[in-house]
Amino acid sequence: MKEPIDFEQLIGNRIYEKDVKDRDRTQDPDKKFSPSSAGYCERQMFLTKAGLKVFTPKAVGSMKSGSILHRWIEDDLKDKGALEQDVKLVINNPNINPENLYFEGTYDFFDYTYPYDFKSTSNINYVISGPTEKDKDQLIVYMASLGVTKGFIVYIDKRHLKVKQHLVEFNQKRLEKIFQRATNVYREFINWKHNGKKGIPFKKCGCNFCDMED
Repeated sequence: MKEPIDFEQLIGNRIYEKDVKDRDRTQDPDKKFSPSSAGYCERQMFLTKAGLKVFTPKAVGSMKSGSILHRWIEDDLKDKGALEQDVKLVINNPNINPENLYFEGTYDFFDYTYPYDFKSTSNINYVISGPTEKDKDQLIVYMASLGVTKGFIVYIDKRHLKVKQHLVEFNQKRLEKIFQRATNVYREFINWKHNGKKGIPFKKCGCNFCDMED
């Protein structure tokens, strides 16, 4: 008799595969940073860069379900712009980017005028009045790489698909602060690599991500 499909095991395997794939990003070149880490504090940016950031199975599963929601939405956007294109941001100004770092990643959607970043959430009430600071920074990196001054963050509640869309305007000073954090993280990361990968050079800052750190 044919054995039934074990969905508990099947879904568990998919979650594990996503976790492994995310960790593989830590093999990136030393000078490369992901736009998704642009809004982190220095400690969380360092943990991501060093491959020390750990997510619980529940968190990984939530990210996986968010990816499925992204795909569903993007199916309706195939003929309206550019989906999931890779972009790279380099600032050739030693005063802003003394270590010649760069951000490289994939935006969700660009209609050739505005970039859009989709964020799935389990409770949209937290972002009704405006986007999170972390999400703003990620979109600002995309805007800078595309040479545009306005973009949108689109939040989708996974419970009932309620949507809230926020306009974000480019801010040069904010971009410079992103590169400043990345520069500090890069320098500490190189020291950490060359000195036995011991300890974490940044203390918890009290942000949500530090408070939830595993």
